[in-house]
Amino acid sequence: MLQQQTQRHLLGYDAGALPLPFPLALDDTATHDQVATAAANAAAGMAYLASMGVDGSDVMSRPQTTPPDFLRTFTPRPHRPDSPSHDPTKSRLDRMETERFTTSDLKDRVLEFSRSQVGSRFLQRQLRKGNPELVEMVVLEALPGLPELMCDTYGNYLCQQLFQACSAELRQRILERLLPFLAHISMDRRGTHSLQSLVGVITTRDEEMLLERGLSDIVFKLAMDPHGTHVVQRVLVCFAPASCEFIHQKVVDVLDVLAQNPSGLCVVKKCICQANDKQRNRLLTKLADHTIALVQSPYGNYAIQSALEAWGGTHCKGIIMKLKGSMLQLAIQKFSSNVVEKCLALAEPREFQAALIDELLGADRLQVLMDSQYGSYAAQTCTKHASKQQLQKMHTGILKNHSRNARCRKHKWDKLVQQIQAAIWERDMEADRPALHADAAPPRAKGQVGKGGPKGFA
Repeated sequence: MLQQQTQRHLLGYDAGALPLPFPLALDDTATHDQVATAAANAAAGMAYLASMGVDGSDVMSRPQTTPPDFLRTFTPRPHRPDSPSHDPTKSRLDRMETERFTTSDLKDRVLEFSRSQVGSRFLQRQLRKGNPELVEMVVLEALPGLPELMCDTYGNYLCQQLFQACSAELRQRILERLLPFLAHISMDRRGTHSLQSLVGVITTRDEEMLLERGLSDIVFKLAMDPHGTHVVQRVLVCFAPASCEFIHQKVVDVLDVLAQNPSGLCVVKKCICQANDKQRNRLLTKLADHTIALVQSPYGNYAIQSALEAWGGTHCKGIIMKLKGSMLQLAIQKFSSNVVEKCLALAEPREFQAALIDELLGADRLQVLMDSQYGSYAAQTCTKHASKQQLQKMHTGILKNHSRNARCRKHKWDKLVQQIQAAIWERDMEADRPALHADAAPPRAKGQVGKGGPKGFA
């Protein structure tokens, strides 16, 4: 039976289809005995699988994920720490690789290694050693297939390590190769990590200009993509504001669209945080033009909040002015109520802040707040920043409408009444504190004797 299987394999031998961990290195010069031995081993393996109830065709169709066979020779297992031959300063694994592994062993096989798990890890270990010749060889061999390699399951990890080991000249060659494929790589779930790693190590103006040339026409497309948005954000974080001008120009043109998209919103927030004075003024003008629409959007309201937090009420007065006169209507809505709270807390000067608070006071207006699910949040913010007269007016209005309030929200407003009473007491204490200091007795001069003479004398 074994001889018949061996004969069958000899007649139709295909080394790549053998169910072995890696393909055998047999070429046209192999002798008949070598082929017969390989076929016999394969037949024995197939017979064993059949005895175990495993279909050999399934094993043959399994994709190969291990590197070529010489890796098993040149990456032996290290000795145990308690072994007599163990060198504490250098592992046997490193010593064997230094003695036996040469750059010529990888020649014309970098792409083959990069697409397998073990091969990718092996190359990463070699790149971490910082050998310039090896780094250059890996770059030159991987360059033709680099766009596909950056999106590969195992190759993307190698690319991330490779970009960190490259010099500026090699990175420029890599960027020139990737320019036509930046959109595809950025929007791939693995490629986006590789490209972010490349962006993070760019150091020269020439590299920045190359990347700008490749991204300038696809900024909006990437910003709206769940994977591509991270590439745009990485550029905004790693580059100087002047180098990110091409992104700011594209973002300002379509800010109202980006801010209402979950992926685009992240880019808008990064632009707000990283902007210089000129870019800030452009963003403020655009945000002010679309303030009413953005504050009522599930995502756009976060863009307005980010601007208020980053730049304060003084710079954002134009945005707050767009909301003045509509504070009550916005305070009872789910998304815009968050912006109303920020405006009440950050508005400057004090007179402008008081005018915004007055829009929410009065018995009729407080009744609208109390009937809303979200009105109590704006009222709580008013409690922290209102004057004593405004707090008293607020206290009176809440008590007047308290009986009409829904039972499920009475507890919330009862607690708010207690906070208002405590705030009124604090305002009274602040008003009395200067008077107490003025009425206090002046400090005695050194050596001055009080009434009754010095202590200890009759």
